[in-house]
Amino acid sequence: ILNPKDADAFTYRGNAYDDKKEYDRAIADYNQALLLNPKYAGVFNNRGLAYDNKKEYDRAIADYNQALLLNPKYAEAFYNRGNAYNHKKEYDRAIADFNQALLLNPKDAEAFNNRGLAYELKDDKLKAIESYRQALAVAQDPQVKELAQRKLKELEGK
Repeated sequence: ILNPKDADAFTYRGNAYDDKKEYDRAIADYNQALLLNPKYAGVFNNRGLAYDNKKEYDRAIADYNQALLLNPKYAEAFYNRGNAYNHKKEYDRAIADFNQALLLNPKDAEAFNNRGLAYELKDDKLKAIESYRQALAVAQDPQVKELAQRKLKELEGK
């Protein structure tokens, strides 16, 4: 890093480490970026993703919470926190976060799919089906669309 006071440089390198699944190195760079700029909501979100990938869900949730304190309209942080709650089997909290993410970004097919999964794991088949249908209605990505279709076939018994 040419400039040791450049939070963005640490962030970008952290992202590269994260892409390589070198989560500890990514976290170290995110930590450095946050020392330089403690109000960097995106870095809290990214560090949360690295912790999530390490299955350290409470640490991930703490980072998503911080990102949301800094930016209460950060749809991606709500989505990511919802995923962490799903991993922890806290489905009501996951659903609340997916709902918030969808309020902020109503065309997020992945949020609809993951909300559907949370409902499914709660044994609320009707709400799961509704979420998967909503995902299908807005999905652009073929993989996201295929997942919604497959889940609907499973739940509807077709």
